[in-house]
Amino acid sequence: MDIRWKRQRHLPLPAGQSDLSTGATTTTLKSFTPSTALSNGDHTLYVQEKNTAGLWSANGSKTVLIDTTAPVNGTVTATAGAGQIQLNWSGFSDALSGIANYKVVFATGSVPTSCSTGTVSTRYDGTSTSYTQSGLINATYGYRVCAIDRAGNTSTGATASTKPSPPETNPPAVQLPSTVGQRRRRAHQ
Repeated sequence: MDIRWKRQRHLPLPAGQSDLSTGATTTTLKSFTPSTALSNGDHTLYVQEKNTAGLWSANGSKTVLIDTTAPVNGTVTATAGAGQIQLNWSGFSDALSGIANYKVVFATGSVPTSCSTGTVSTRYDGTSTSYTQSGLINATYGYRVCAIDRAGNTSTGATASTKPSPPETNPPAVQLPSTVGQRRRRAHQ
């Protein structure tokens, strides 16, 4: 993690420490990288500026959320329809930064091995928890849905596969009961 600011002569403190008398790092750089990796969770960095006369400003602070953990997978169901497949998913979660969006990938014949493989469903909006893919041929389609959290971490994904039923090729026939015509004739007599 690298923290940057606009002006020079800052005194960054270790995350979570507001006492400027110990543990501070003095730098004339416009950025600060902690000497050890920060754990997941909220961390507050305190900064002070020293002017050319040697006087220190009041503390400034910034709280940052460190999230290096991928979201937890949920479940996906695939429901076949005439020339289409509808996906529905639930149960994905992320305790640190929350779910930002989802990515849906598919392949014909097998489930993609990750959300980096397969074909991205470009008509999916990224935020809803359902998606219908239409215009499909009579083949098996495999899907993987991955959750992406607000820190950019991606889950391994949940999977489902199914085969759409063939689309209707015959138009529906309209059948009227024969008594309809007879009633009409009696009304005119």
